[in-house]
Amino acid sequence: MGVVYYYAMKLRYSLILCFLAVFLGACEQTGQNEVVYCASDVDATYPSVVSQILPSYTVKTTGLQPLRFLNTGSATEAFDPQAFSALETGIAKHWYPQYLATGIIAIDRDMTSARINSWSDLPAAGEDVGLCISFGSSRVGYETLMAVIARGLSGEYFSLEKAASLLRQLNVEKRLFQNSFDKAIIVCYDFQAVQMIKKGRNIEIIVPSEGTFTFERGLLSNTPLEFSGDMNAVLLANGLRLLDGRCDRAFYPDEAAYTSAYRITDYKHFNRVMLDTVRVMRRDVLRIRMYSSSDGREHQLFPLMYIILVMVWIAWVINRAMQKSVRQASFLTAIILIGWILLRLVRYQLDGNTTPARYMWFSFYLFELSLPLVALWLAWAMGKQGTNKLPLWLKIIAVINGALLVTVFTNDVHNFVFHIDLNKPNWNSEYDDNIGYHIQRVVYYAELAGAVILLLIKSARNPDKKGFIFPVVFLVVLVLYNIGYSMRIPIAWESDITMVTGILTLLFLETAMRTGLIPVNSKYKTLFKHSPLGMRIRDEKGNNVLSSAALLREKDENTMLFDAPITGGNVQWQEDISSLNRLNSDIKASVAKLTAANSLLGEQEKIKREIDEKNAKEEITAQLEAEIAGYSKKLTEMIEGLAEGQTNSNTAMVALLLCYVKRRCNLFFRERETDLLPAGELNSCLNELAEMGEYCGVKIIVSSDIKEDTPARHATLFYDFFYNAIEWAALNGCENMIVNILRKDESISMWLRLPEIARNFQINNELETAFRAAKGIYSMKELDDAAGIGLSFSNKGGEK
Repeated sequence: MGVVYYYAMKLRYSLILCFLAVFLGACEQTGQNEVVYCASDVDATYPSVVSQILPSYTVKTTGLQPLRFLNTGSATEAFDPQAFSALETGIAKHWYPQYLATGIIAIDRDMTSARINSWSDLPAAGEDVGLCISFGSSRVGYETLMAVIARGLSGEYFSLEKAASLLRQLNVEKRLFQNSFDKAIIVCYDFQAVQMIKKGRNIEIIVPSEGTFTFERGLLSNTPLEFSGDMNAVLLANGLRLLDGRCDRAFYPDEAAYTSAYRITDYKHFNRVMLDTVRVMRRDVLRIRMYSSSDGREHQLFPLMYIILVMVWIAWVINRAMQKSVRQASFLTAIILIGWILLRLVRYQLDGNTTPARYMWFSFYLFELSLPLVALWLAWAMGKQGTNKLPLWLKIIAVINGALLVTVFTNDVHNFVFHIDLNKPNWNSEYDDNIGYHIQRVVYYAELAGAVILLLIKSARNPDKKGFIFPVVFLVVLVLYNIGYSMRIPIAWESDITMVTGILTLLFLETAMRTGLIPVNSKYKTLFKHSPLGMRIRDEKGNNVLSSAALLREKDENTMLFDAPITGGNVQWQEDISSLNRLNSDIKASVAKLTAANSLLGEQEKIKREIDEKNAKEEITAQLEAEIAGYSKKLTEMIEGLAEGQTNSNTAMVALLLCYVKRRCNLFFRERETDLLPAGELNSCLNELAEMGEYCGVKIIVSSDIKEDTPARHATLFYDFFYNAIEWAALNGCENMIVNILRKDESISMWLRLPEIARNFQINNELETAFRAAKGIYSMKELDDAAGIGLSFSNKGGEK
């Protein structure tokens, strides 16, 4: 659990950093309420208009979605379809339409003499076509310009298929260019064409005969706007067309030319169709984003599907894997991948050029640098049991990764990882990778390679040598993909690195498990279930881990159950002793015959033996009564006390004493039967007494490394010593006790670790006399926050 805690702390710190980033972002936006955001159209004059009619406001241009600025209290330029949606949903409260924008075809007559009157004429013209999008390459820009083409080709209740087909044909012929005003043919708005005419270009404005849209453009706001001066005069002076159609006819076509320019009558249909604009434009027209999310809906849907995939995979791995390290590493991997994609999902809901977005971007590297650490830890921990202590080399690597992460988060100070000029308006896309980034990449790849090499070394005995190819191939693909992403290669750069890295990681781990590079021992359950042997493995808590179907739930006279401790638990198995039982039955019959034949000769011996046995029993009984007389008296008093006022604690103490007296009598007779007592029998006695001690409120852990037989007298005194310690602990409120039985050189000792109060513990005189008679040494140690009391015997001397 130490490793799990280590990574959990790292994730907690990442969340703190994200919170600070959001807080900084919130601070950054304070005081920006008096701002108007206008579209970043080339040679746009509307920002100048806004500066004149709203002189108290700061005017900024943006290529992003316009509605995102409303929640900051700012006003923003928008098209009437966006205004309709904003007002309907309550995102905005006030709409001020101010000028018209009609989608047209602008033809530079100095560059071409092609006859063009409609959208359908564009492919046959044989000229390059520029597609000039407002608001950069955002959804709004794609929506409006694709809508004007779709309206002309498909009619009032249009769809995007014909417009996409036309643009795709131009793109396939390499004659379609985005945001390019230097082409012979330009698809844009009439006010943009007017600005080109004013700059001296010989532009002919064509309002397509099939039809087009005329949009209203103006300002959206959540607060009322008060305009100063003659707004219409300012609009006309800046070359814009008023809402009633008035304009400078020296530049604009005649009013009759606009008869095929339609206003939107069904905003709901328009917005419903336009939801697919970005996806259709990117995939069907530009042939990009073919294998990754292409619009806002897919940007949210794909991560949800990805998270479900990761959760299903981790549940599947935990169900299959037998090794704890494999389950932990897989669980940590799932946490990292899910946390990474959630952070990415939140980050792309923000303006990419803000402080919160930047620090969320930096936070990606927390998850990315954690992945190779988990891989290295898994490779190291594979096959190890009972240890959570990280090796020194892994701690050093973790420190290195932490230092790299710090350099990422402090990049604003030194630009060591990324060279970012925050003074640029689009610094989010106009940055360069610096030397720190390449160092981070080298460390990342080296750690992944080290984890694979370590796994290969540990799996050298795997018979499926060809199976190693698949995990290595996935690792190579991951490295090549990251290199391609860093080099801005389109197939890699246009994909989602977070999702692709996660999927490749899952594929690598899954193939490594399938080929045995990472053992999951998933076949063990089937092996045990169908084994003809009756056996099972239990964990430390006694829960069944593996069990065969042949294991009998109840033992019979022909079955014997054996038990042996193993690492992390114990193994039990059954053996058939029916043949032994038959042999025993035959022996009993033979003995019966011999007994009958010799009964007469043994009668005299029997009488003599009975007399001797009677004398011996009386002598032994007297000795036994002398040894347990004090405990018997105490037991009687305790039982009488129960009759007067029974409590759970008193009952437990009686049970403890009963257990002790019972087993003490057994040990008394065992001393007279043999000099040496099996280690297992001593451990059984101590464990039994420890279990009874738990009912008295003392939790006891007994650990013994004694495998050889122990002198019976020493075992008896150990048992006396253990009972007295438990009784004292229960009466004095000591809740925990650790018992260690050790053999060192020529001595054997029992040490009891108790809380500090045990420093007051004293053995009674009778027990101390017995220790000395057996040449035992009783001692006490004062520890930092505990006390240790012990009893030791030397095997060279002492009473046997």
